[in-house]
Amino acid sequence: MAQNSPRVNIELDGAKAFKMTTADRVDAGYIYKWVFDSGEELTADLTVPNPENPDSKIKVVAVLDKQQFWEGGRTDTKFIRGRISEDNRSMLKTTMLSQKGSAEQKISLKIYRYNTKGKVYYEYLGYEDAPVVFAQNEERDVEAKACDDVRQPPNHSFVVAFTPKGDAPEHEFRSAEGPLKNVIVPWGGVGA
Repeated sequence: MAQNSPRVNIELDGAKAFKMTTADRVDAGYIYKWVFDSGEELTADLTVPNPENPDSKIKVVAVLDKQQFWEGGRTDTKFIRGRISEDNRSMLKTTMLSQKGSAEQKISLKIYRYNTKGKVYYEYLGYEDAPVVFAQNEERDVEAKACDDVRQPPNHSFVVAFTPKGDAPEHEFRSAEGPLKNVIVPWGGVGA
């Protein structure tokens, strides 16, 4: 593990993230953009509450679900689990199976946590403005059967493990322990 790098190990409840309101205090995460080296891109077709203003809605590619894990080092693998739409499930399954180990993908995501003192959501982890370039590991799966705890919209679970692409530049993403307590953390850029 990289010295002074935050370890990410957070459990998210995707079912609650689909339905959260201002009265909820659930951690939530979303993937906003996901592009493959072929130029194919998953569509932001899931409508969910905006954690920064739960009375409004946003469109996302995926809702993060279950354990999100990253040891914190520049070359450490990130494990991302989530839920995607029926349409995106087919494309993700096909595209993931055809990806080679060094195939480039770009992803933008944010994870929000609730601060009980300030009674606001804050960005716990994010790299939305500058998508991260990575290579996909062998650990990957997309469920054929739709999740039964949220039926509308129909959604499917997935898991993907990523490592930073060796020849990609270093990426910086935000990590926070609370509102206005951001830390910029490097990932990748080792073989560039």
